[in-house]
Amino acid sequence: MAKIKCDTCGQEFYADEIISFTSVAGVTKVEHICFACEIKEEEAREYINFGDVARGKLGLQCQYASRYVHGLLEDWPNLGKGLRFKGDAINNYHSLLIHKDDVDEFVKRVQEFWKERERRI
Repeated sequence: MAKIKCDTCGQEFYADEIISFTSVAGVTKVEHICFACEIKEEEAREYINFGDVARGKLGLQCQYASRYVHGLLEDWPNLGKGLRFKGDAINNYHSLLIHKDDVDEFVKRVQEFWKERERRI
C-alpha cells in the first residue's frame, strides 16, 4: 500500500491513518493524527512552534532551549513541569510545540534560572 507524504510535517501515512488530504499547486496537505508531533490539526491553533519561541524570546537554538523542557541532562533543570507541550523534546526537538498560554511562563522560568545562575558565579 502506498503512503502519502504530508508537506507540512514531512511524515508519510497509509490511507487508514489519514482523515483527509488535498493537493493544491503541488503541495499536499494531509489532515491526520501525526504520531511524530502528537497533534491534530484543530489543536494547532492552541500550540505554537517551540523553535520560534526559543529563537524569538530566548535567543537560543531549539536544541538547547528544549533541554529546559524535560531536565534530563545534567545542568539543565526541568523548567517545563506543569506546562503543556506536544512533540518529542528528547529525540526530535524540531517537532516540539508549546501551548500559546504557557509561553510567557516558560520564558520567565528560563530567564529566572539564568539570573539565579549568574548570582551563584
